Amino acid sequence: MTKKMREVLNRLREAETRVQAALENEDTAAAEAAMEEVRVLRAQKAALAREEQEARAAAVANGRRVYPDPADELGGGAGHRGGAFARAVLAQGFDPRTRPVVRVPLAQAFPDPDKWRRIYPDDIEPMGRDERFLFPLLPALDIEDAAAIEDYRQTERAVTGDVERAVDADTDKATLNVKIEHVVREAKQFAVVVPDIPNQALRSLPQLETFLETEGRFVVAQAIDQHVLREILAENPPTSYMGANLIERVRHAIAAMRAVGAQPDVLVLNPTDAAELDLFRQHGTQDYLFPTRSVGEASPLWGLRVVERTSPTGDEPPILLDTRRIGVWYRGMLEVAADPFTGFKKNLTNLRFEITGLFHVRNPKAAHVIAETDGE
Repeated sequence: MTKKMREVLNRLREAETRVQAALENEDTAAAEAAMEEVRVLRAQKAALAREEQEARAAAVANGRRVYPDPADELGGGAGHRGGAFARAVLAQGFDPRTRPVVRVPLAQAFPDPDKWRRIYPDDIEPMGRDERFLFPLLPALDIEDAAAIEDYRQTERAVTGDVERAVDADTDKATLNVKIEHVVREAKQFAVVVPDIPNQALRSLPQLETFLETEGRFVVAQAIDQHVLREILAENPPTSYMGANLIERVRHAIAAMRAVGAQPDVLVLNPTDAAELDLFRQHGTQDYLFPTRSVGEASPLWGLRVVERTSPTGDEPPILLDTRRIGVWYRGMLEVAADPFTGFKKNLTNLRFEITGLFHVRNPKAAHVIAETDGE
């Protein structure tokens, strides 16, 4: 390859780059000017190629030894399908004598889309997220930016005297005494920060920001679910242990709840108890008592929805809930914020996920803890 051909190839590559940039910027005038330059340079390239081929043919005809063209050595000679490789290498100024080492982007050296296509995954494959949560099943109210909630709940009902009486009785009628408690509670904050995310990673991997947002929401949801159960247990709901096995203990607990006016509709189990219930066998047989359906949902006990809930310890006792009366999940807005300033000098960004909320137990007797052992 002659020096003149190498110069033309370099100029052609630059012109093609300008065309692409102009098209991306929607600059029609610049694109047309660059395209005209490309057409001229391609014509010059074709003419030089013919001249070089004729010169080589004449040299061979005159009996002179002709050294292989570097393009042929690299698989890019006339009629060779690998010409893109040669063009990319030569465009970087390769010469076996004067510049024997060059660096070429693979996408230019091997542009075959079937072999070297740049592929992005649909998204990032995350670690597993155990999302067996209780709180989505409970009543919820939006509080937006409120810092506290207030509520009224009945704490006492006492009747003095006989409600039933003769129609001509002249004694005092029965008295109903009720007590209403005014409750004001401060909301809690649930927040997590993902620190020191390289800015280049956020720019070059489109799925990274969505992935991190999903991770942040998951961690916050875990904390909310733990908060809900902690608030329920902190109100010291009734507890019982009656029955030879889990099924019997559940039925006795249902009776206890109905006796105080609650209508349990959800049974919350840890994974171990859920498996025990699913694998319960009919007496004297190897047949399962319940039809096998979805894991953690196989056991329809007296109309209860069985919820298998994950937790850090995994050993919480079974809990019956009347979800209509147990309480309310007061939830604020989930805020996702990026901080590109703290790590400005290092090109790092911090992401913060934050929500204000509170689970307020309105009626502790709308929950019932089924003790794991007698005496708890």
